[in-house]
Amino acid sequence: MKAFLVISFFILQSVHASPLLRPQLDSDEFYSETFSMFSDLGNGVYLYSQIGLTNIGPGDKKGLCHLLIVRPGHVPIHESVIVEQEEWSYNDTTESLKVAQCSLRLAENTRRMIFFGRIDKTSIQIEFSRSPQKFLMPNSQLEQESGYYRPEIYIPWSTTSAKYVTENETSALMQGNGYADHSRTTLLPAQLASQWIRFRGIAGNEATLMLARFPPKAGGAKGWVWHRSGVAQPLLALKINRGIVTDEKGWSISFMDQTGKMEILSSQLLYRHAPLEEKGFLKKIVASIIGNPVTRTYRASLRKANGVSFSGILEVSFSNE
Repeated sequence: MKAFLVISFFILQSVHASPLLRPQLDSDEFYSETFSMFSDLGNGVYLYSQIGLTNIGPGDKKGLCHLLIVRPGHVPIHESVIVEQEEWSYNDTTESLKVAQCSLRLAENTRRMIFFGRIDKTSIQIEFSRSPQKFLMPNSQLEQESGYYRPEIYIPWSTTSAKYVTENETSALMQGNGYADHSRTTLLPAQLASQWIRFRGIAGNEATLMLARFPPKAGGAKGWVWHRSGVAQPLLALKINRGIVTDEKGWSISFMDQTGKMEILSSQLLYRHAPLEEKGFLKKIVASIIGNPVTRTYRASLRKANGVSFSGILEVSFSNE
């Protein structure tokens, strides 16, 4: 047990080999690097944003930015932009990454992470109350002859201040809870996994993160569980009680770690993201290369082994639906 705790201690320490927001470019044709984050606000509003770089598709070193606003009683708003190399930049002095009108930076004095993005008439601002660190999870990194996948959690849980603008609404500054991560890969979605399950319960002392990756070929799920009160542990078992579902039905997922059995129940579909379905006649061409990735995001609850239940965000992704 002592050896396990020592190893876990070093896994969860921040790494300062390079500035946290500086992209680490790769010439591989399938290179992608993303910084992803969300803020879940108390009034039911969910804000998601992503900024990064990719070589996939025509041209190299393209910049990308995605914005998602989900509000109760409204149709979700999703905006995205991809720009050429000349339209993104990283500034070492200000520790900021800028893609078109989207930016991710560290505040000068507090080093808190701040995202701002504007695409057309939609904008999102998220400010985290803590600075980012690199947390490496067990069973997460892949190094293969065909490529690599290197994910890192930057902010596992944090309070946030956030606001948004749509064509018809400008919100007030609102308080919530947030999460952020970073990943680099030269593997296509179908090479990484056939399916992903991610749960992020990020509020309060019982906060818990869980991830399960199903390898592309036959084999059980691999992943980890991280309770705020402890260290990240390997996922010991996982069972999906409703494996084939429509958007309306949802999921019931049970899993185990060293604390015992837990269960996730989805309650409300927030958004279905199927980027290739927006490509029209290009879909068949692109899908033949990368597959047809689809991600559904839900509100969900987690019941822990100690009987405590709390809410969070569940993502269920298929690499080729």
